[in-house]
Amino acid sequence: MAIIVKALSEADFAAMSASWQRLLQSSDADPMFLSWPWQYSWWETWSRSLKLQLVLLAAYEEDELIGLAPLYLDTVHLSRWLKIRRLQFIGNAWRRADTVRTEYLGFVAQRGRLDDVVKAFAGYLIAQVPWDELIICDIPRVADSYRSIRRCFETRDFYVFDRSLDKGVRIPLVNSFESYLSSLGKNTRLKLYNRRTYFESLGDASIEYATSNQIAEYFNDLNRLHRVRWGKDCFAGKSLDFHKIFLTRLDQQALMFSRIKLNGDVVSTLYNVRMGNTEYNLQAGFLENVDKKISMGTLHLGYAIEKAFEEIPGGGFDLLAGSGKNTFYKQSLSPNTVEFSTLQIVKSRWLRWVYRGYFAAPPKLRKLLSKRWLF
Repeated sequence: MAIIVKALSEADFAAMSASWQRLLQSSDADPMFLSWPWQYSWWETWSRSLKLQLVLLAAYEEDELIGLAPLYLDTVHLSRWLKIRRLQFIGNAWRRADTVRTEYLGFVAQRGRLDDVVKAFAGYLIAQVPWDELIICDIPRVADSYRSIRRCFETRDFYVFDRSLDKGVRIPLVNSFESYLSSLGKNTRLKLYNRRTYFESLGDASIEYATSNQIAEYFNDLNRLHRVRWGKDCFAGKSLDFHKIFLTRLDQQALMFSRIKLNGDVVSTLYNVRMGNTEYNLQAGFLENVDKKISMGTLHLGYAIEKAFEEIPGGGFDLLAGSGKNTFYKQSLSPNTVEFSTLQIVKSRWLRWVYRGYFAAPPKLRKLLSKRWLF
């Protein structure tokens, strides 16, 4: 049977939580960033202020939903005179606005149907949607989705390239927590686990987990500790609104937002969410001066990782992309890195020549062009 692609409305988007989640569970797509709660909460938070046009595509086969393409169309001015129509995945606004970072992006497809779904969406986008370039932020380069999308558009002679690369770290929850600890370096093991007894000797130490009606309180703790260390809130304005809305759409079991208290004072917070068989470490805030022997943030991670080993064996603990304040500390916790690409697909013929000329130019000229044009 032929795959039928339909463009859905905002009303459809709002009403399709159950069917979206059923498809997601039967796919290899990321269970959090490509979930309906994350995607719809992002759209609800930023689409109006950024004046975005929804391009939400659904693929059906014999009336069965087998694929989703959560996209939007945006008009971007590269210069005073030059504007382009840019397609992006819901969850990021690349070089447009500071929203939240959404990783592991790609099309959602029923397991075993990825190539068919990608071809169907590509055909629809080429024939029915007016766009000049497609940006896919933070798509894993090892993912089948990355290879399928790239191959599909390259065979149509589009200009496809990795615009930028980043890396994250994922801890496989295999074997046991004890075997995981034995794989770590001596200094990392000391910070993550061996200092527990010493920390607990400093006074009344406890770890607490947020309930659904404590979300605002825990974000207040996170922001307060983040200000001490970084001089600014972790989440504010629309970003804070987004995370609060997102969490209200999750079951209590998914909420792994924790804080550690010492003698009644909150000294560390860990904003984690558990979906599918993965726990995601979204943010952390902690005091650096609790004790000179204690690395508070790493110690808190140790408690969370041990709990994940116990409760989702065979899953993963994802530290996501991004480096720490001083070093890429995540790599000391696991050698399993994930390389992310911001994949750029250029449809417009004239824009292909512009980009090829830009990347062929000497570095000094590229720097000058970047100041005048939003490359």
